[in-house]
This record gives sequence, structure tokens and C-alpha cells, in this order.
Amino acid sequence: VSDSWVSVNPNKGSAGKNTVEISVLPNETIRERTAYVSFLTNGNQKAQIEIVQEGLYLQTDITFLNFRSKGETKIVNVYSNTDWKITSFPEWMTVSVSKGSGGNAELEVTAEGNQSLTPRDGTIVIQKTGLDLKTFISVEQDAMTLNVDAQKLSFSHKAEETNIDLTADFPWYSSVSDTWITTNPTQGT
Repeated sequence: VSDSWVSVNPNKGSAGKNTVEISVLPNETIRERTAYVSFLTNGNQKAQIEIVQEGLYLQTDITFLNFRSKGETKIVNVYSNTDWKITSFPEWMTVSVSKGSGGNAELEVTAEGNQSLTPRDGTIVIQKTGLDLKTFISVEQDAMTLNVDAQKLSFSHKAEETNIDLTADFPWYSSVSDTWITTNPTQGT
């Protein structure tokens, strides 16, 4: 045996068919490791087995999420062979699962509505405690939108009305700068 994390039982045998158990200790690092088990007769090597053990891993199927301004939920799959926890995420988000104990997990990541005219962003950090093993998901959310199909309206000296199209992600209301102007409706949901 070329390394102390591998053991062979029994470590010697008699002629004929034998069953040999090869055991490995846990790999608590992020690196894959390799060792060799050699079988000898009269001091001459006759066979060698390469032993490869994976390291700890933690990854997601997505590294970037973009959310609509209205808010929505998206799914992120976590793939890991060790315990992990979410150590940070933006305050405008929620996650359905905050930790896992190895194996695959599905997270529902929800962004609440962004009622600002400014997009926002942040990072979700998933980490193995006590080890520098992390994965990051960058998140962005669009700003609220409110669009009208006119920038300027001109009227004659008579009382008139015209229609415009207004598209909004959120409820809206109108305000006017003078009493000779009215809007109908004055708000929308």
C-alpha cells in the first residue's frame, strides 16, 4: 500500500483464490487523491491496483439567475457529497432550504417584487463549514417598468380627450400638474 489512507485485509494470503478487502479512509479535502496497492510474490511485484478517491465537491447547476421585477421563483439544483449551508443571500430573496447533508438538493429561490426604478443584484453563497469549499450564484432583478406610448400630447382650445397606452409591472396611480387636466382611470392594478 502506497498511502496510509488505504488499507488491505488480509495483507497476505495463500495460493489459490482469495478475497481481499480494500478500504479507504474519508477524504476530507477538495482534491482527488491516488494511491496504489501492490501484490507481490517472493518480493517481486506481480500486480498493482490504482486506487482513486474523489475529494469533497459542492456545485450548482446554475451560476447566474435573473428575475423579473414582479418577483418570481426559480429552481437551483445543488450537487454535493458533503454537508453545506447557505451562508448569505440578498435580503430581498428567500431560499426554501438553508442547508444539506450531502447528495443532491433542490432549492427554490424566490425574489420578492422590485418596486424600484433601479435594478438590483447580489450573491447567494453556499459553503461547507470549516473548509474553503464554496459556490456562488450571482442574482439580478430587473427594475420596475412603467411605459406610456406618448411623451407629449397637444390639444386644441376646446375640451377634448385622447387615449394613451400604459404598461406597468406594478399598480400605478396618476397625478396631474394642474386642475384643467384629468386622467381616467386615476390608478391601475
